[in-house]
Amino acid sequence: MNTRKRLKLLAKQILPVPIYRSLAATLRQIFQGYIPVGKVNMGSFNRLTPISKYWGGDRGLPINRYYIPMYHRVRKTAARVPFLRSTWHFAWALAECLRDPWRNPSYFERLFAATDPWQYETSEGKKRLSLAASMLERVQQGKFQHALEIGCAEGVFTEMLEPHCESLLTVDFAPTALHRARQRLPHAHIRFELFDLLRGPIHGRFDLITAMDVLDYIFRPAALKRVRDELIGALEPGGYLLLVNTRQDLMFETEWWGRLLLRGGKNVQDLIGGHPSLHHICADITETHVFALFRKDLA
Repeated sequence: MNTRKRLKLLAKQILPVPIYRSLAATLRQIFQGYIPVGKVNMGSFNRLTPISKYWGGDRGLPINRYYIPMYHRVRKTAARVPFLRSTWHFAWALAECLRDPWRNPSYFERLFAATDPWQYETSEGKKRLSLAASMLERVQQGKFQHALEIGCAEGVFTEMLEPHCESLLTVDFAPTALHRARQRLPHAHIRFELFDLLRGPIHGRFDLITAMDVLDYIFRPAALKRVRDELIGALEPGGYLLLVNTRQDLMFETEWWGRLLLRGGKNVQDLIGGHPSLHHICADITETHVFALFRKDLA
């Protein structure tokens, strides 16, 4: 039985019939609008008459004016009724769990068509990185002997991390990201490797592992739990694990299905921190991100 069928069966067992039917109808609409790579679906544009007799001149940009008002009408209606708003978010999160688009490196490659897609070099981005670095400074006693950075992006945090490490292995599964990180730090004593965390395994043992804006892109709970165990297994006893994850809508953090699907930075951090071999050292939270530093037990 594939993942989609298992989730459908689980939803049918635990949800009341009206909620299940409403959710099923919403998911059908979402998946009907999903276009596989290499396919074209013209939808309601497959018509002989124009949307506007002025060819969109009276509506701004035709495509934007066609889709955006429709989207806002749905969101506005859902926002008036808490149940509908929760159902909308649940349906969307479940659809993303089934599709799991970010498991494919090509999605990240599209992001890196522009420079600094995570905005690490903006003022807000620099504050985030400084906050993460300050958490390490609280516990650091000399340099980390063997450090692993997962998801180096363009090497902005790598540059901050490198002076604090005797040996640093930095990995990403987007080739463009690795290329830019190498260009940024051509003379640093850093190993750069192409690596897919979902397919693993992690080779070696480390006294520091960092993962910034990585784990919240793993949309399937079972895969996230496997990654958690892989990360903790690669930590030396007494080693540190630094995580930074993006927050989502407050509903993802408070509704039961948000905890079930492990969506949002807070739920991801709670899952990692709940492992029995990890000890919570410090944490911070902003409007957009959740920061946490853990230490693996010595025994």
